[in-house]
Amino acid sequence: MKRTNNFTLAALAALCLAGCTQDDERTAAGLPMTGTPMRVVAHVDAPMTREAMTTADLTRYYFRVTDADGGADEYDYFTTMTQEDGQWKADQEMTWQSTFPQVSAMEQKGETWSKEDYISGKDITLPTDQSTHDNLLKSDLLYMAPKTISAADLDDEKNIKVNLAHLFAKLKVVVTVNGVPFNPIKSLVIGGTKIQAHFTPETGELGTATGDATPITAYIEDEETSPYTYECILLPQTVEANTLTVTAYLDETQSQEKTYTHPSTLTLQGNTQYTLSLTMDHEGKFTPSSSVGVGGWDNEDIEGGELEERAEITYDPSSGKTTYTVSTARGLLEWAKAAAQSPNFINLTLTEDIDMKGKTWPDISDYYDGIIDGGGYTIKNLTITKGTGKGNGLIAGSANKCIIKDLTLLNPSITSDHNGGFLIGETANYCTIENCHVIGGTDNDGDGIIEALAYYADNSSFIACSVTSSDAGLIDDVQFDKCVITACYVTGGKLVYREISGTPTYTASYYQESADGSITAAGNSSAVTSWAEAAEQMNAQLSDKKYEWVVNTGSDADDRPLVIKPQTTD
Repeated sequence: MKRTNNFTLAALAALCLAGCTQDDERTAAGLPMTGTPMRVVAHVDAPMTREAMTTADLTRYYFRVTDADGGADEYDYFTTMTQEDGQWKADQEMTWQSTFPQVSAMEQKGETWSKEDYISGKDITLPTDQSTHDNLLKSDLLYMAPKTISAADLDDEKNIKVNLAHLFAKLKVVVTVNGVPFNPIKSLVIGGTKIQAHFTPETGELGTATGDATPITAYIEDEETSPYTYECILLPQTVEANTLTVTAYLDETQSQEKTYTHPSTLTLQGNTQYTLSLTMDHEGKFTPSSSVGVGGWDNEDIEGGELEERAEITYDPSSGKTTYTVSTARGLLEWAKAAAQSPNFINLTLTEDIDMKGKTWPDISDYYDGIIDGGGYTIKNLTITKGTGKGNGLIAGSANKCIIKDLTLLNPSITSDHNGGFLIGETANYCTIENCHVIGGTDNDGDGIIEALAYYADNSSFIACSVTSSDAGLIDDVQFDKCVITACYVTGGKLVYREISGTPTYTASYYQESADGSITAAGNSSAVTSWAEAAEQMNAQLSDKKYEWVVNTGSDADDRPLVIKPQTTD
């Protein structure tokens, strides 16, 4: 009996050890424990879109789970996810097994999909009357293609993150009416597109649009002021030249009509907005204002006909923050327009230098509180004109408790008689501005005061920043002696243009205002006779930071004597 007991105890110990090893392996792989319930969160990409499905409209979606190869062994779930008390609830229990599964999801308001429909597909038909907001939402189909998930697709609470995108295209027709003080258009109809296709969510295959071209009545966004904006959702397809039509009916019986025929071939892609700008004179004659603009699924036109890479949009449900990761002017404008609509929940990360020459910058005028991570990259030729905000800048209004770091603005310009700052146009409230630089920069109207990083600052910190060749300082004025400026410098002006409301705490910060090249130590900063000495003093204050000032040996050294040493990765 004793030997049997010993064997039993040893076997139990071995099983326990094996179980612990498996648990460790699952933890290392990011897998939740076998048999624990799957939990899912969801949001809609490009969340700032106005006339289509958004995260706020999402109350239900279909969710499919299979094995990584798309088969069904460990995982075979098809469920409806619905919101209950802010949480997504499945209509059946789904549990984690020994591997990561493949998942996909979709939603189309008012449409019912069975598991068989999801696997084999079914025909879909767009509504032809999209003139109401509800019908426009029902025209939209949200979809996440099958994806074998990994630990990166789980949030901190091990919820599976579902990112739904718009499967169809959106056409936006902007009509400027001349010579008439009201909108004479009773309805606007888009012709020349097909409205039927076969869709198989299990594979993500959307068939070619079929059937006869069918007119679609568009939704009007704003009836009060010209230009008037109409929108409709269309299936992805190629519309041949002289096929797409825009017909304006000028009476309720549709007996009076004016039609525009688009002369070029138009290829409509999913999750993309196309903007056609038209002008109609007092006699009802249509003329195109520009070529069709192609842009992101958002609120405004992005000029130009070629698609640049869009922003990569991610959502953190734990913080409620959305982050736009951008590498192109198109992506940066997508972030700016999203931040202009909802400045409290939008972060920005740059992954490349971006040239904004020729682009119109929107007005981010509320209290922006996100994180702008420049990644050490540069925004070039940012052009800002007077908007509706109090000031003018990359952020036109105030920034509140935000972090802006590792960003350079090269040759920005502001055309306005209002005050502003190239980075923050109004007040930096409780902000941290770190390793940010303005090189060059012009104010094209002399009536306003333009500073580089912010106009005012209150309870904010400026660390390892510089302003060169722009005839501007870091900021215009500070509030209540509660700002800190550490290891910063300015050439061609002062660190703080005016010290009316308060004096900041300066540490190892310098400016070169006079033409004789002398360097002024601000506040209690140690006096220096050269920029090399200044760099030593500044770096001593950055010992706990990743930044290090070095003497600039480039051709612009006279205007920009110090630069931040590029960071290296191991």
